Amino acid sequence: MSESHHSTSSPRERAYIASGLISAVIAVYYLPIVFGPVAGYFGFRLYSDRAEPTGVAIVLLGILGMLLGFFNIVIPSTLGIEIGGRLGN
Repeated sequence: MSESHHSTSSPRERAYIASGLISAVIAVYYLPIVFGPVAGYFGFRLYSDRAEPTGVAIVLLGILGMLLGFFNIVIPSTLGIEIGGRLGN
């Protein structure tokens, strides 16, 4: 017989997971230098609350969101490239 393993998480852990994921996604599109570390904070809190794999995943998503946001927003604006608009005007 196989038993299914159900891991229940507390409402606080679910809030940290949701907040970390939302912050990581927002970091890709808006203020990556702010929202990437915010996602990292929520991941660290999960890690320190004994949800190690989930905490590490949220931290990595925060770093990825920050890097993608940096290359999506900061570098094109520094080079004078307008994304999503008309070029050459």
